[in-house]
Amino acid sequence: MMDFFEQQDRARRNTLLLVVLFSLAVLLIVIVTNLFVVAIWWSSDNFLLGWIKPFLPSFNALRNQETAGIFSYLTWKRFFSVGSIVVIGITISGIFKWFELRAGGKVVAESLGGKQLAPNTRDPKERRLLNVVEEMAIASGIATPPVYLLPQEAGINAFAAGQTPADAVIGVTQGTIDQLNRDQLQGVIGHEFSHILNGDMRLNIRLIAVLDGLLFIGQTGQTLLRGLGPNRYLRGRAHKNIGIRSGFDTLGIGLVLIGWIGTLLASTIKAAVCRKREFLADASAVQFTRNRQGISDALKIIGGYQGGMQVRHPYSGEVSHLFFGQAVNRMQSLFATHPSLETRILRIEPKWDGQFIWRKTVIQKAETKEKEAKPSPQKLWGALAAARALRTPNMGKTLTDMPEVLAALPISLRDQAHDPSGARAVVLALLFDQNSDIRVTQWLKVEDQAPDLLPLIQLLLPDVCKLTNGLRLPLIQITLPALKNMSAKQYDAFKQVMMASIMADKKVDLFEWALYQLVSHHLDTEFKEKPPSRNQYKKLQAIASEYQLVLSMLAHHGNLDADQKKRAFSFGASTAGLYTLGLLPRDDCMMDNFSTAVEKLADVTPLLQRRLLKGLIDCARFDKRIELVEYELVTTIAAIMDCPIPRLNQA
Repeated sequence: MMDFFEQQDRARRNTLLLVVLFSLAVLLIVIVTNLFVVAIWWSSDNFLLGWIKPFLPSFNALRNQETAGIFSYLTWKRFFSVGSIVVIGITISGIFKWFELRAGGKVVAESLGGKQLAPNTRDPKERRLLNVVEEMAIASGIATPPVYLLPQEAGINAFAAGQTPADAVIGVTQGTIDQLNRDQLQGVIGHEFSHILNGDMRLNIRLIAVLDGLLFIGQTGQTLLRGLGPNRYLRGRAHKNIGIRSGFDTLGIGLVLIGWIGTLLASTIKAAVCRKREFLADASAVQFTRNRQGISDALKIIGGYQGGMQVRHPYSGEVSHLFFGQAVNRMQSLFATHPSLETRILRIEPKWDGQFIWRKTVIQKAETKEKEAKPSPQKLWGALAAARALRTPNMGKTLTDMPEVLAALPISLRDQAHDPSGARAVVLALLFDQNSDIRVTQWLKVEDQAPDLLPLIQLLLPDVCKLTNGLRLPLIQITLPALKNMSAKQYDAFKQVMMASIMADKKVDLFEWALYQLVSHHLDTEFKEKPPSRNQYKKLQAIASEYQLVLSMLAHHGNLDADQKKRAFSFGASTAGLYTLGLLPRDDCMMDNFSTAVEKLADVTPLLQRRLLKGLIDCARFDKRIELVEYELVTTIAAIMDCPIPRLNQA
């Protein structure tokens, strides 16, 4: 069974492998570039010597230079000078690419020509895709990511991109939604969610930035050949500057050849780092859906489909390792970023007869009508229940046999959660207090800052008040893709009205804190420069005081009896491995300090995250009863830590 935290840790260790391989590649490029520069220098000197010598036959220095061999030009000083230029160029190129990608997965999707699907789209195929993504998100315990469609791509392929689950996106080609049915589409999307959960995305983004540096020299050579070679000034004086043009051409060709070596090394590194992760993602997709045939048939269709998996966009080569299948046909065998289709199918279906499913034309609309876009309760329950074992492995019996979450939500709330304005109204309606006096104050605050949302809030309030325990946070998760369609100005105004509604009673309760933190965590990365968690704390003692505060807050809100609070706290602290901690007095558990402590916990390594979350869950379950406030507190902390949200048995 897949262990999310172990896979996250492996992904982190793969970053070290990436650094080692990258360093070796840079060293090889430095050596080759030095040899090229020395050859050019030696040739130029001999050319000049041959041209000057008839006029100065008695110049002894030239006679000595004439007898000097090419290796005499290869000095340590020159080697380090050329090497420094190469390393600086590669580093600057990689840093620029890294900053370009900091905005998250949407940058990758848009660079491939992707168009974000409107959460409230009525197109049957797009609606089916969004429903499948939503189901997988709820099942896996992470927020629903935005979905991008690559409308010009007939090949069957998909990808997940982003730094963290908070800024992740799912990208799908047009061929995928045209050629695959719901079960096959579920298998492909489940594969991509595995990459989100396992920490592969951040590694893949780092690969793009690092490998862009290796391609820097080749790109410089192409620029010389395109830009400087045919320069108008040089063309106009061709008879006087033919030597200069020839020099530029030679330099450009040489850099392109060195760049080809960089491309070869980049392909090798991608294959070495990414290839085995695809087997794990395929296996995880089977775990998600409990339907081995879905992803297996998707791979068979790809093998028998004329369009294959190819993505024709010029940028696809740089991001080929992100895709579900081999997106660039020219990169096969040794340099392939993905195992062969046959190998992948046999891993999933050992008794496969070797026959692909042949396709030549697009599936007729009659075969993909909206009857597939709306999942049956049985199918949805199967997907949700099947993923329980994947959410937070090795945490004991903490995962709930949750109901069909989407089916349990009122239709009015589900529909409005998919609309940008409706999603804002849903979030604000969730903040409205049961106390009528406080609600009047909140109403006036919204009327002052967002009057256009009042009619929607009034419409939604009855259904919001009827929500059963445990449905509020899943509803918030569903609103996130629609909320990401706001502008930066709208987002700032929305956060202000959220805070005004929260502070209407001059205090912040834990649900208000949870809602605000979830929205901020997932949307700040969309509208602001917010660095991802850094996994910088490797020792428990480094975060002991912060964990003491968080665990104390949980114990105080989950248990009424003073003795039970202490015992629940001790149980959770012991699980985490912090045996000497004691329960803090309730007056010491201030919300501002609590928020800061949770943010610090987000920066621990994946294996420590497992212990800390397990401690929180054990504390909450100590009295064999999970209160709503405990559920919402633990799930929000897990989301801030970019972990799958544990499904707890609630009261």
